[in-house]
Amino acid sequence: MNNKQNKDIKIGFTKDSETWNGRVAMISFTLIVVIEIIAQKPILVLLNLR
Repeated sequence: MNNKQNKDIKIGFTKDSETWNGRVAMISFTLIVVIEIIAQKPILVLLNLR
C-alpha cells in the first residue's frame, strides 16, 4: 500500500461504521419481529433457548 491508501483507512467508531451498524441493527430487529409474527412464537422458543 502506498501512503495515500494508509491515510484513507479508518478503524474504530467512525461515522460510516456507526451508520452501517445502525442499519444492520434496524434490519435485524425488523426481521425478528416479522419472524415472530409469522411463526406466532417468540424468537427464543424458535431458537430453542427457552
